[in-house]
Amino acid sequence: MNDFDRDDKLETLGGIVERDYRRVQKADDPFLVLDVAPDASFDDIENQFERYERFYTADKFESLENEKLAAKRDELLEAFEDAFDKIRKKFSANQSRLEESGGEDVEDELA
Repeated sequence: MNDFDRDDKLETLGGIVERDYRRVQKADDPFLVLDVAPDASFDDIENQFERYERFYTADKFESLENEKLAAKRDELLEAFEDAFDKIRKKFSANQSRLEESGGEDVEDELA
């Protein structure tokens, strides 16, 4: 990769990382961290999480040789994983209560 390509890629990725980083730092809700609606389906939430995982791959960032950007990437991935785990647990708990109730409506506590 020549210097021009590297600088262009660094600028583009840097802007995306900064945008996500600012959002995640302000967010106290796992849905905000993943940038999904609280009433999104679990499949949609999982797809969004997987998109972040694909975007924030180590290979993409290692070639840029920028430690600050790589550190933010690591923090973001950790935040995305934590948020997804919290949401998955809530969905799992709601599914368990639904099964225990025999299919009757269970109040949605995800929001």
